[in-house]
Amino acid sequence: MWHHRGFRRLWAAATVDACGTWLLVMAVPVQVYAVTGSATSTGLALAVQALPAVLIGPWAGALTDRWPRRVVLVGANVAAALGVSILLVATSADRVGYVYLALAVENLAACFLRPALQAAIPAVVTDPADRASANALLATSHSALRICAPLAGTYLTAAGWFGAVVVVDVVSYLAAAAIIAGLPLPATTRPAGGALGRPDNPRPGAGTLDRPAGPHPGGTRLVDELRQGWRLVVHSRILAGLLAGSWLYWTANAALTALLVPFVVHRLDSSGQAVGYLVTGLGVGYLCGSAVSRTVLLRSPHAPSSPSRTRWSEFVF
Repeated sequence: MWHHRGFRRLWAAATVDACGTWLLVMAVPVQVYAVTGSATSTGLALAVQALPAVLIGPWAGALTDRWPRRVVLVGANVAAALGVSILLVATSADRVGYVYLALAVENLAACFLRPALQAAIPAVVTDPADRASANALLATSHSALRICAPLAGTYLTAAGWFGAVVVVDVVSYLAAAAIIAGLPLPATTRPAGGALGRPDNPRPGAGTLDRPAGPHPGGTRLVDELRQGWRLVVHSRILAGLLAGSWLYWTANAALTALLVPFVVHRLDSSGQAVGYLVTGLGVGYLCGSAVSRTVLLRSPHAPSSPSRTRWSEFVF
């Protein structure tokens, strides 16, 4: 994959971005609990992180399709950097509200950053045969960061260096924005009827949605696309199963994470660094899974979403 210059830049931006994010992901609840001593405040911080995805996530993908990819990626990274920087003033219990504001802004930006990044992969890696390797490489690098970054973030936070962790995350977002700013991404065009077309001189009729041509209010078109997407999920057993499984997983994960920091620090009488060790264990699992996923995808590159493969993935999950 390293012969793709565009992918190298995209991978570098995504990796730098993820490095700062994973440094902070458990450092924030550790800091909130250390400052407030409240499990409720710690759980609220995690709830605020999830709120933008619930409220804005369904709209973000459709909106991202309407804007230039580079603008979305750079703008979202800069907005996330500004949001994270607010954490620098959250130094006491009476300022914990700034933590919630910072997390809301960062995760609002992430709602646009994630779909734009995923959509940029096929635009940069044009050969379908290489996309499985590209996705696996991104997953492997992110999994490696899941192993070491939360441990480093919680260690620095427990040692009183939470501000340094915040600064590193801000710099990582800005560095990712600078890298992506020079990334050549083909323009995404939308025909007169409002349908989304393919970049790079698409074939006639390719990549368009089946809807009437002519004037169509932008808001109505957006709602129609959301309805089409929801109908697609509901009528697909694979997508509906993935949605239900993801919902159950993230609900349980949120409950566990909210209780994890108070349990480790208060009940086990341990430091916040121990939380980093636990999250590192998750990173090891992600790393193994990303390595296996590449092998599975490359064996059957033309059927990446076959029902049998999806059932096995859900079983392992």
